[in-house]
Amino acid sequence: MKFIGLDFETYAQVDLTKHGLDRYISCPHFRPLCAAVAWVDGTVLDFDFVDDYTEQRLRLIEVIGDNHIVAHNAGFEQAVLAHMGINMPSDRFVDSAVLARAAGAAGKLEAAAPQLLGMDKLESGYSLIKLFSIPKDGQSEFDPQIVADHPDEWAEFQRYCRMDARLGLTLAELLLHGTSEEELANNAVTMDMNKVGWHVDLPMVKEMQRRYLDNVDLAVARFRMDTGAEDLNLNSHVQLKEWCADRGVRATSFDEAHVERLLKSINKKMASTILSENKYAKYLEVKQLLETKQIMGGSSLKKLQTIIDTTGTDGRLHDQYLHCGAGATYRTTGRGVQM
Repeated sequence: MKFIGLDFETYAQVDLTKHGLDRYISCPHFRPLCAAVAWVDGTVLDFDFVDDYTEQRLRLIEVIGDNHIVAHNAGFEQAVLAHMGINMPSDRFVDSAVLARAAGAAGKLEAAAPQLLGMDKLESGYSLIKLFSIPKDGQSEFDPQIVADHPDEWAEFQRYCRMDARLGLTLAELLLHGTSEEELANNAVTMDMNKVGWHVDLPMVKEMQRRYLDNVDLAVARFRMDTGAEDLNLNSHVQLKEWCADRGVRATSFDEAHVERLLKSINKKMASTILSENKYAKYLEVKQLLETKQIMGGSSLKKLQTIIDTTGTDGRLHDQYLHCGAGATYRTTGRGVQM
């Protein structure tokens, strides 16, 4: 089995971190900018799709041949290839991010490479991505003139791409021998699941989100009217702690579990017959705050917006699982909506 390292640098109007891979790749202005292929002997080839997309695509197909592809977060490279009409099954990919996590290192290449190889990504990478891959204000399509205007930066961007292809392949050289065929097959299954996705009743989710936001607005307005806390920031941990302390209640956290426990404690205290009227009134205000926080919602309700933001153009959620996300136990973990 022969392996090559592959990395793409791309452009799209859609924010990948907010809207997910499917929406990113499906953006009408998505386009691959450049790619690099690395071999174990140190050879690296560049592919400049801005210069000549058609010729470079055919050249890439020829170079890939029957090789297996190593890529860091291989689902991205698989999706870009599919967008280019180069459809490759998941079992032709080795994900060096999975290998890194299984070895106890970080999943991100900028962390895994120094941890496992003693090598760093190019420090200029982020600024180059900002220059070439992220739209400027009001921009939709990629403007090739930016390459002509920044030839040195473009050359550095291609070098950045080469480095990532080489680092992913080097990680695989180091770690692949310690990874079973079964685990590679499991990763291919995870990639297939992420690619196929899960159907979403989007109109229902949007209606749930509308009702949730209406309930929050109503609850917050009622709380402020009853307590006079017009300026209290209900999302400020510091302000909420101080507000509760002023009313004789010590609060350490306002997450879902802590709010529930504290509310039970307040209710128990309010049921006491020895509370003064003043103390009872203060506890009542804290109770109203905690009940309002519950209506504002924990993680389940906050997922509604994430579902809306990341549902793909086909009405399905994609890329919801990370294989070996918990590397110590090889467990597949959730991401995105956290299903």
